[in-house]
Amino acid sequence: TKGAHLADANSSLNLHSGRVQEGYSSRHLAVRPRLPMGADLVVPPTADEMAHAAMLELDNAASKLEVAVFDSLWSRTTAHFGEHRVFKAAFTKFDTDGTGSVDFKEFTAALESLGLHTAEDGLAGQGGVPQNVVRQLFSRYDKDGSGEVDYAEFYNELLKVKDANHTISRIGASG
Repeated sequence: TKGAHLADANSSLNLHSGRVQEGYSSRHLAVRPRLPMGADLVVPPTADEMAHAAMLELDNAASKLEVAVFDSLWSRTTAHFGEHRVFKAAFTKFDTDGTGSVDFKEFTAALESLGLHTAEDGLAGQGGVPQNVVRQLFSRYDKDGSGEVDYAEFYNELLKVKDANHTISRIGASG
């Protein structure tokens, strides 16, 4: 019986040594991932970094709105009605007071007419594009800072969107 007990001890030892040879180690038994050295010393962002991140987020949202405006207007072009003609007709419709330029209130109403509802000043209901995003896009179009966007400012900015979309579609087609 003493020999049988030693045989059992040797077989369990062999099993254990077999596990080690199979690549098991204590690191495979960890329950949770370990943090890299110094990861617990994360420094919170400064006020300037937070402001910069917020500005980038706002600019990104304005860019998305701008693409939506462009797509909405671009979808109205055909072989018979070129982009300039469609953009000019849309701008004339947006200029409700006939001054040749669009102020912020008219700009917001123009977004509504394109189906891009705004949160505060738009149609009744919930949701919509936040007012600060609309303001950011308006200021992007208002290059001279006059508080109004004329047709040249509007058209030139839309051409930038068209060029960016054309470049992206060319990259997508080649990749």
